[in-house]
Amino acid sequence: LTFKVTEDSWIRVEDGQGNKVFSEVLTAGTERTITVEKPLNITVGHASGTQLSIDNQPYDLSQATRGRVARIQLK
Repeated sequence: LTFKVTEDSWIRVEDGQGNKVFSEVLTAGTERTITVEKPLNITVGHASGTQLSIDNQPYDLSQATRGRVARIQLK
């Protein structure tokens, strides 16, 4: 997973059992890559300011966004 943020954004990634794998506030201009195994639950606290790539492919956060928060399940 690669997160690129243009505005400060809170990111949380949990494994399939709900255990926290990654949780951090990324500041604007930050790019963070993490290597994890599916299944995953991903929460992005400022979706409009965040770009997500999964396996080097862009992922459209807008389809998973309610308000400012995106919630994604990867199986």
